[in-house]
Amino acid sequence: DIIPFLSQMRCFVLLISLLALHIAHVACGRSFTIDWDNDRFLKDGKPFSYQSGGMHYFRVPRQYWGDRMNKIRLAGMNTLQTYISWRSHELVEGEFNFEGDNNITEYLSLAQSYGLNVVLRPGPYICAEWTFGGLPYWLLNKPGMEVRMYNKPYVEAIAKWFAVLLPIIKPFLYENGGPIITVQVENEYGAYGPFVCDKKYLQFLLDLNKKYLGENAVYFTMDNTNDKRLECGAIPGLLKALDFGPENEPAHELQMLRKFQAHGPFINGEYWAGWFDMWGGGHANRNATKVAES
Repeated sequence: DIIPFLSQMRCFVLLISLLALHIAHVACGRSFTIDWDNDRFLKDGKPFSYQSGGMHYFRVPRQYWGDRMNKIRLAGMNTLQTYISWRSHELVEGEFNFEGDNNITEYLSLAQSYGLNVVLRPGPYICAEWTFGGLPYWLLNKPGMEVRMYNKPYVEAIAKWFAVLLPIIKPFLYENGGPIITVQVENEYGAYGPFVCDKKYLQFLLDLNKKYLGENAVYFTMDNTNDKRLECGAIPGLLKALDFGPENEPAHELQMLRKFQAHGPFINGEYWAGWFDMWGGGHANRNATKVAES
């Protein structure tokens, strides 16, 4: 009986090996790149555009993730856009939480199961109308702390956080078989200050992303359409996205972008169809007709 058993084992090992090779082949055949000359993305070598809906996992109970993703898909979107909230995952320094509503791997896997690509915005500063822009409060307990600058206590804390986060994210990059097609560096940095323009800090973040996610990921920055903001928030050679609302004329926004980036896809990374209320102010509204027609 030992000979048939060994024969079966060889067949089983061969099957697993072939399956592993097939998975590797599928992943190796995947690519998401920028066609700079033709101002477009290429997905697996073919022209591609995305329409995304923003959904932040840390704002939505885990039980409703699938419902919201299905609604994004049924609304005609092919992509989900999400921030990563550092403070949600490391509320206490050195203690990391990726369970329950913070289960980012489940979230990304679920997005892929609904056929959605993912635009990932890991910050570390995310704004998002979220407390301290998603930064953990304990940063402010560190002597000499200055956030969103190349400040030793700050960049050291980021390095420790990204060393935990980004290896978790890497398997979900498109080239690795996952849904993530682009990764944002910082967020609207040109508006910080006024005009801090710390290019060493931005380059540090890009280098850190590349260290863990690799050179092939499509990285981008995003800023409001203002000359000084676009200049301060840019990283040389990196794709730049804009954010604006229905009151802005897209042709004008594109013209402003082209002063800083002659070629590349034209992206509105945040379309402000809604707006937040300011403390003590009136309720913010958008004109539904104008939004629908824009």
